[in-house]
Amino acid sequence: MLLEGKMKKAICSLLICFVLMGCSPSPEAIKKAIEQTQTAMPTPTHTPLSALQLDSLITQENDLPSGVSGAQISNEEGCDASGGNICADYYISQELSYKDNKRGEVEIWVYKVTTYNSLRYQNRIDSYIAECKKSVNLP
Repeated sequence: MLLEGKMKKAICSLLICFVLMGCSPSPEAIKKAIEQTQTAMPTPTHTPLSALQLDSLITQENDLPSGVSGAQISNEEGCDASGGNICADYYISQELSYKDNKRGEVEIWVYKVTTYNSLRYQNRIDSYIAECKKSVNLP
């Protein structure tokens, strides 16, 4: 009687194992699911630099402090002479004025080579540090 109970449990366990193994997906089904997922994923869309219209976006209403306004827009420059002549693929700047005096500018540099972004940023930081040191007579 004890043997019959153990035998029933063993048979039930085997049946459950076979059912569970039969429920797992086949390698073909897994491959098909992966392919469907990959085709549904979005792909990056190339936007040509000539399509960028940043001059209308460079400064927006209420972006600047009171009394500061956006002035002349230029996209003539494109190389950073202080940083080893790293040329931007697209460049635009807008002068900022305060009470009709030029007080700075907003610049946008766009590079196709992404490593140039960090090089350009570091060059600007180094340039600003050098200007600050000069203004307070530090070596």
